[in-house]
Amino acid sequence: MKSISKKMTLFTVLLIIISLLVATVASVGIIYSTTKALTDQTLTETATVAADRVSWELKSMLNVAIQAGCNPKLSSAVYSKGQKQSEIDLIASTFGLDRGTVIDKNGQASNGNEYSDREYFKAALEGKTTITEPMIGRSNGKLSVIIAAPLWKNGVLNSEVEGCVYFVPNEEFLNDIVRALNENGASYIIDKNGNTIADFDMQLVKDGENIQKKAEEDSSYAALAQTHEKMEAGETGSAEYTSNGIAKHIGYAPIPETNGWSIAVTAYSSDYTIHCLKGLLVLAIICAASAVVGGIIAGLISRKIGKPIKLCAERIEKLSEGDLTSPVPM
Repeated sequence: MKSISKKMTLFTVLLIIISLLVATVASVGIIYSTTKALTDQTLTETATVAADRVSWELKSMLNVAIQAGCNPKLSSAVYSKGQKQSEIDLIASTFGLDRGTVIDKNGQASNGNEYSDREYFKAALEGKTTITEPMIGRSNGKLSVIIAAPLWKNGVLNSEVEGCVYFVPNEEFLNDIVRALNENGASYIIDKNGNTIADFDMQLVKDGENIQKKAEEDSSYAALAQTHEKMEAGETGSAEYTSNGIAKHIGYAPIPETNGWSIAVTAYSSDYTIHCLKGLLVLAIICAASAVVGGIIAGLISRKIGKPIKLCAERIEKLSEGDLTSPVPM
């Protein structure tokens, strides 16, 4: 009876454990793939929303410059450079911009500087508006994004260009946008050449970080460099890479109405694998508990089955010895 009971119990427990292990592996696989897909989708959508936000911020500042270009006071010969600069300073202060100035046709600005060689000034003379990549300002050495627009004669839009107006937002305004995007990971913006123009770390921007160039010297940046190539091509998507031995996910999207800018939003892979580990732990506990309960139930059942078999075997043994009178167990 003991032999039959043990074999039945062992078989039942093994069957339960194997079944639960298969179910556990399948469940964890489903949890992992689903969480990973959701992470990729979330990061991509976050990057797209962030790109629209950056575009909106830049567009609102560009509208300020366009409106200033239609201010008749700034193109009037009656107003002095000082008066024009005061008007620009008032506009900049009203809209929370760092500074601004008015440049005449010859490149002479109301702040006393000369800008005739600047590309945004040349574009303004052609009637074009410009948003530049961050550059080091000549006058103060700060990292600046220039928002420039044509200055129209008598304030009449699309008439004769009399010069250029430009404004400069706060040095950290792009960095502040990416810092506010996600708490656990990081975000940054690159230009069409792959240069970092906004990041949590302002120093990376000032140093002109370029991942493709880093990848040429350090192969650990290869996966991220491939992603940057897609970003420069204006693609939207997600990818995985490793940085300093830490696995990360990245979602990216182009920033509308810019000169090839793209924004990336990253997250640690552990943010989603931790859910898989928790799920695995819960399933392992369930598996162990089920094996114990199953073993107990199997033991009880096997004993109920084994006892009649034992009694029958004993009666057959007595029969072989010539006992014809003992009752037969039912």
